[in-house]
Amino acid sequence: MINVRFPIPVLASLALAVAGCGDEGGSSSSSDLASLAPPRAPLFVEATIQPQGKLKSDVEAVASTLGVDDLGELIVSELESSAEDEGESLDFAKEVEPWLDEKGAVFVEGFDGEDFTGYGVVLPSTDKAATEAFIDDQVESNNDPVQKGSYEGVDYWVDGGDDTVIGLVGDSLLTAESTKVFKQAVDASEGDSLADQSEFEDTISAAVEGSLADLYVDVGTLVEQGEGEIDPQALQALRGTGVDPTEAT
Repeated sequence: MINVRFPIPVLASLALAVAGCGDEGGSSSSSDLASLAPPRAPLFVEATIQPQGKLKSDVEAVASTLGVDDLGELIVSELESSAEDEGESLDFAKEVEPWLDEKGAVFVEGFDGEDFTGYGVVLPSTDKAATEAFIDDQVESNNDPVQKGSYEGVDYWVDGGDDTVIGLVGDSLLTAESTKVFKQAVDASEGDSLADQSEFEDTISAAVEGSLADLYVDVGTLVEQGEGEIDPQALQALRGTGVDPTEAT
């Protein structure tokens, strides 16, 4: 992964959901975040990566019960330490926090019956220039060869070490597991995306407001993509409760 530091966006959208650091940004909506996810993405997670107000206080209270005085500082420290272990440097407060929006998302584009495949991380930016500077720094300081490409007018960079991709799609930083997934996200941003699917809209709209994170799972797509590899007992249990797995979310 470029500079071995690109786990920063990946971890930011998962781990920094409990960090409670930074100032309130533009707060992207579920539809904004899902607009970069392929329409048949079986798994989508959105998280508040910079909680504010009561949510921030609640997160800090939970962390305190675990014996952590400042969870945000701990997570950032671990991210910076991880980069240092790989021979790189990272100043999260300077390089990432200034442009990081309030929410972020992770999606996967497939399921092979055992594992999810093809992840993408969406981090909306409140400052495109700062995000572009971050990408440039990642590319310039990468230890592996980096190849630049372009798709539908969107520039991206491929890490020669593990084929991960990074680029700015609209106002969002997108990190993808492969060029294929990156291009799928670009296509989604220009038209048919997960955000346009009625199943997603109906399901995510039922989530409680003010949550730290929301998880969307398309059970029907998992069954279809798994090609019969889903546990038969699990499927039977769902049917026994009156749930049609092929249409469930």
